Amino acid sequence: MTRQLTLGVIGHVDHGKTALVRALTSIETDQLKEEQERGLSIVLGFSYLESDNGVLDLIDVPGHEDFVRTMISGATGIDGVLMVIAANEGIMPQTREHFDIARLLGVERGLIVVTKTDLATEEELELVKEIIKDYVEGSFLEGADIVETSAVNGKGLDKLRIALRRLREDTNAKTDGGQFFLPVDRAFAMPGFGMVVTGTLRGGAIRLNDSVEILPGDGTAGVRGLQVHGQKTDEAYPGQRVAVNLRGLKQGEVNRGDTISAPGALKTTRRIDTEVTLLGDQKQTLKNGVAVRVLFGTTEVIAKTRLLDQQQLEPGATGLVQLRCQNDVTTHRSERFILRYVSPVLTIGGGRIIDVNPPRHRRFDEAVTGRLRSAIDGDADEMVASILEAVR
Repeated sequence: MTRQLTLGVIGHVDHGKTALVRALTSIETDQLKEEQERGLSIVLGFSYLESDNGVLDLIDVPGHEDFVRTMISGATGIDGVLMVIAANEGIMPQTREHFDIARLLGVERGLIVVTKTDLATEEELELVKEIIKDYVEGSFLEGADIVETSAVNGKGLDKLRIALRRLREDTNAKTDGGQFFLPVDRAFAMPGFGMVVTGTLRGGAIRLNDSVEILPGDGTAGVRGLQVHGQKTDEAYPGQRVAVNLRGLKQGEVNRGDTISAPGALKTTRRIDTEVTLLGDQKQTLKNGVAVRVLFGTTEVIAKTRLLDQQQLEPGATGLVQLRCQNDVTTHRSERFILRYVSPVLTIGGGRIIDVNPPRHRRFDEAVTGRLRSAIDGDADEMVASILEAVR
């Protein structure tokens, strides 16, 4: 199978992410008239590089703080990041937030690109690179390639292509992991074709004429057509950017934030057990019973917290939290998510889902917390023992 790598292009607004992607691929990711007029990315942009050793998908995420929700929906499911930092400005607030989000989502690889080098002296470039190295020390980007580029004069683009090729060669070919699901990031009607949804395919392969569920509702549809990078195909694989033409749906019956999946692959719920880690540099604690924004896949939902093993969660700490969502959501065990305050809208932490649709737990119940910790550690014997203890 072809090696497939999906990278999120992250970084602060106006640091040259879109210009870099355009220079690399000759594809304009700012498709909206408003984006072109304002010179500002608003929605996710998609591009790709193809060579004899595989395919590299690039998801250009908006850098402005108003569109962090859009950034998160693009970052969910990526394999790595291309962290973009302008030579004339260095590390800025959205650089930090995007990097925090990537770490919370479990990203483990990537490259660092210093853009706009035509606007900096050699001394300024060396200083920026030293600051970057200090900033990523101890993270998944420690020791990553730092490539100096300019979309204006083409500097460093060939070096960047080589670094990207090397990163892709270090990636194993993705296999069909079972039942597919696709968080929908765009849904629109095409005259003569019907409904089309797009997203990054997760879990398994989707094929022409497959049946799909539309969640968290109860709709069903058939796969009328598939496209990958604008080309028709009979099947698509995990990690690929896919456009799916759905048979038998009307506009409004599937929307951004929904998920299409193989029948029975996912559950709909309003309650999830999670392991949450708070960012160390945010100052407020997470208290029991507060409302938070929970973001995973292309879903955003308000939820109430129920802290199961601590009175309150301190910055930098990890704890077990049950989340009660205001609306039905569709997810699965081990899915990564981001937590943000409702107001002010700031990223405070994130984690992973341990259990979907559990009962309401008592706080500080050792049988419950023991079972959840066993599930995190993958200890089946301890988990079974704790379940038996809980039902006695």
